[in-house]
Amino acid sequence: IAFSAGFNSRGRLTINMRKMYGFTPERLRKESPPSEKIQPLSLRADYRPPFHWGSLLQFLKGRATPSEWIEDNTYYRLVDGHKINVRNVSTKNYLIIQIPGELSRQAYAVLHKVRRLFDLDANPLIIAAALSCDPLLKPLIQRNPGLRVPGCWDSFEMLLRVIIGQQVSVAGATTIMRRFAMHIGITPESVIQSSPAAIAAIGMPLKRATTIWHIASLIQSKTLNLEEKDPERFYRQLVAIPGIGPWTAEYLRMRILGWPDAFPAGDLGLQKAITPGLRYSEKQLQERSATWRPWRSYATVLLWKSLENQGG
Repeated sequence: IAFSAGFNSRGRLTINMRKMYGFTPERLRKESPPSEKIQPLSLRADYRPPFHWGSLLQFLKGRATPSEWIEDNTYYRLVDGHKINVRNVSTKNYLIIQIPGELSRQAYAVLHKVRRLFDLDANPLIIAAALSCDPLLKPLIQRNPGLRVPGCWDSFEMLLRVIIGQQVSVAGATTIMRRFAMHIGITPESVIQSSPAAIAAIGMPLKRATTIWHIASLIQSKTLNLEEKDPERFYRQLVAIPGIGPWTAEYLRMRILGWPDAFPAGDLGLQKAITPGLRYSEKQLQERSATWRPWRSYATVLLWKSLENQGG
């Protein structure tokens, strides 16, 4: 309970309970009646308004993995076979996370993942003030206040989804991802136990299947670290892998790292979003985006939104 609540030791929980309530966890445990059923938990995750919940759900719904889905304005996720759900209490500026009792030991980890997935630590007012200096972005911000950069729940799952989606429509990638989860599995261990040929058989080029198998091997051997926090090292280790180019690495910096200045300039949607009827080159787009730093991830989401999320 101490660790699930965010304390770094049992003793720290004891000190705080004695100070706040006048008794210890031991006394509470002895005096509490035994429960016949593990009770579910409700966690609260605060954010700074404005917060564009609908846009986040729309983006995630179109790119959902088999372990997540959107229903009735609520995000659902399977964790170790148990279902959690996240809904927005917009009048109070927080999310409510419902966790079954069986996952109570993972409560702190679940809370951390929700904050990363929904970009809850962003300060939208600071970001909007910086990007509004550009006349292209200002009306987009006014129409879509509080846009966040979608994160991810699981780094390897996200990496799989992005590679599977290379040169494939969003809908097509979702279909292949479901086949992948059913026939191969979405952990490095399950991928290694398969083969490039078996992966390709579910509906992708052998070269892409080989890239996926190779990446799983690198992760298993700890040669590739998806938890690398330095954005430059994270980028370099990815582009060194055959089959992963700058677009994929930038997109993963945005979704996995939550890096605010990621910018996939090779994205066709971004290249078409600047001027109607024209397509910028990757170099022109990089130059055009210089004034958006260090918030280019948010500029990216705004431009994709202007195209009804046709990027990424």
